Amino acid sequence: MKKAFVLYNPKSGNGTGEKEGKKLSNYENYEVSFHDITKIENYKEFFAMLHSDDIAVIAGGDGTLSRFVDDIASIDITNDIYYYATGSGNDFLKDVNHVKGEKPFLLNAYIKGLPVMSFGDIKTRFVNGVGGGLDAYSCAEGNKLHARGKKVNYVATAIKGILGGYDPVNANITVDGEDYRFTNVWFASVMKGRYFGGGIMLAPKQNRNTGKVTLVVVHTVGRIGIFPIIPQAFFGKHVRYKKYVTVIEGDNISVTFDRPVPVQIDGETEDGITNYSVKSHAEKTVSLEK
Repeated sequence: MKKAFVLYNPKSGNGTGEKEGKKLSNYENYEVSFHDITKIENYKEFFAMLHSDDIAVIAGGDGTLSRFVDDIASIDITNDIYYYATGSGNDFLKDVNHVKGEKPFLLNAYIKGLPVMSFGDIKTRFVNGVGGGLDAYSCAEGNKLHARGKKVNYVATAIKGILGGYDPVNANITVDGEDYRFTNVWFASVMKGRYFGGGIMLAPKQNRNTGKVTLVVVHTVGRIGIFPIIPQAFFGKHVRYKKYVTVIEGDNISVTFDRPVPVQIDGETEDGITNYSVKSHAEKTVSLEK
């Protein structure tokens, strides 16, 4: 009998990940086994256990998926990998036109040739988007609340940042050899998908299937002026403010800030970063086809 290995994240969905993942206990015609993805230390050994017709199901949210694709970057996997959303934000799910509660769908095509973000000595793949500025500040504040067991409202944390918690910076940005200078930067984000932050459509025209990424910079606007722009981002209509929102598609993007800022990679944050770069394709892609 074919087996389905469900890799659930107990921390996803505000701590409901295990309960949600185990809803797959009677998944189709598979013999199902459950595995806490946070306890898997060696994916090469894990996937070596699977037969060719076995499948893996990743049950988690955006953060779970992001860490998973980065952890398997150097492994050749021939099994089919499915995704079952149990997270709270689910930006990837929305971007690929699925909804929470649906049965698992095939993931392989979406996790090949993902973009790579580099800062310092670190290189990491990402699924939705990365950025430095108010988005990373909001993620960092949200993560602090989550660690204290409190419900996270990213809109509220962004408003806190606008009111004084975050100070905008200046940035020099290069896109495919073309140099740009931006002042009073609130966001400098590079997107693989359209959404981040739990449903904010930051890059409404980005298509993850083209192989390119989209830079979105919100700049040259003060604390009062940015207030009408932020709500429009939930619908992708912030791009109408062309004086303050710059959108550029490309393959190779480098961002340098004039002081250290927090950056976020699919919602996970790093502090004190002055420069990051993105390549739209990994230098070495992972073979996930049979």
